[in-house]
Amino acid sequence: MIKKGTLDISWLGGLIPYRSIPVLVYHHVTETEREDIRAFSISPGRFLSQMRYLKKKGYASISLDELANIEMGGESGAGPGPKIKSPKTKNLFAISFDDGYLDNYTNAFPVLKLFGFKATVFLATGFVGKKTQPIGSCAPSAHMDWPQAKEMQRHGMSFQSHTCTHPDMTKIGVEQINRELNESRKEIEDHLGAPVRHFAYPYGRFNERVMERVKEAGYAWSYAAGASERSSFARERFDVDTEDPPVLFRFMASGYGSWVRTVRNGFLRKRF
Repeated sequence: MIKKGTLDISWLGGLIPYRSIPVLVYHHVTETEREDIRAFSISPGRFLSQMRYLKKKGYASISLDELANIEMGGESGAGPGPKIKSPKTKNLFAISFDDGYLDNYTNAFPVLKLFGFKATVFLATGFVGKKTQPIGSCAPSAHMDWPQAKEMQRHGMSFQSHTCTHPDMTKIGVEQINRELNESRKEIEDHLGAPVRHFAYPYGRFNERVMERVKEAGYAWSYAAGASERSSFARERFDVDTEDPPVLFRFMASGYGSWVRTVRNGFLRKRF
């Protein structure tokens, strides 16, 4: 208890640096001049360079199931933004891809195999094996098919839900939300024979109503596409794209990115 008349400096504890296991998120891995997807793309050469850096520095990739186990009370402790105390978890990171584009299979998958890294692909199941034209896009983009997903799965890749039709879930009704959650999971489990426990919000958009439906649908963990509340149903991720300089990528992968976001968006804005 802080006595009346004394200075409250307890908030300064939030400024103490900590590390947490980062989840990197990619979309396209391709060379492109298309302005409509450039902000969501990274070249194969840059992706190779990033993975080579992580391997050289002794980083190890983990699955989202392994990440959830750690953050729910494993070696790094419980609570949002867990501090990494054990040397065994010092250089861990997770890789995710949203949407399931064909270039994830043709360009990213060989690099992941080369360095022995795991990754999770969040599939929009209605797009599998098809070409789609995203909102604001000038041309369609191809998506991987189920045989390609199975091949990736045999090499340690995981496939989780990103809905069926990729809607903004904050703008649709409860019945459609339930359908997007349940049918996408069933389709992935039917095709790949592995449980689907994780969900990524399309466009990174969610609210309390959507989070509650995700919980009630039986998912164990869900992810934004950037900064978030860092809870088990709004876990933050770090977007990686072609404009990121190497130093920014290395910082995101270091585990300190979450702390910087917390200080910038929370403590400093409230106090100064």
